[in-house]
Amino acid sequence: MGTFLNTRYSLMLLAFLALSWSFWFSPSWLQLAAGLALFIFGMQSLEQGLKSLAGGRLETWLAQSTATPVKGLMFGCVATFIMQSSTLVSLLTIAFLSTGLITLAGSIAVLFGVNLGATSGIWFLAMAGQNLSMSALAMPLLVFGVLLGFLGDKGKAIGRFLLGISMIFLGGTRATGVLA
Repeated sequence: MGTFLNTRYSLMLLAFLALSWSFWFSPSWLQLAAGLALFIFGMQSLEQGLKSLAGGRLETWLAQSTATPVKGLMFGCVATFIMQSSTLVSLLTIAFLSTGLITLAGSIAVLFGVNLGATSGIWFLAMAGQNLSMSALAMPLLVFGVLLGFLGDKGKAIGRFLLGISMIFLGGTRATGVLA
């Protein structure tokens, strides 16, 4: 057992050193890795916040909103149109599914709605001549998420949820800034 742990820590140290070396020589690789790390941390925070908030009204509302395939499809369309992020709504759907807040059939319908909402939302904004971005909300959500963490268990759960959304926006913005 001791040899296994020593080998594991040695491999981890070697991976950290290799990453550090690669970051030194490639700033764009560092930006991409940082964006991915923020995105993954955001997903973890989002899932923890949802697990803490699970139950009660949220569970009832999500169950009613995804009870039938048509309701799930409409829920996905509207949520994607409002949030302007098919990735975020898809990740929220996966988080809702993993915490047991919605069924597999409901989540599949929501994901179909997400695709439909993303396409129709883009066309609608293009026809209206608007260029809106939800990534401008990332910083205020970050601030509110941290502040809510000081307001007891319910506030902490909501704060983790907001932090997760903020980190997903920041991670996506950071990673796509490198690729653009």
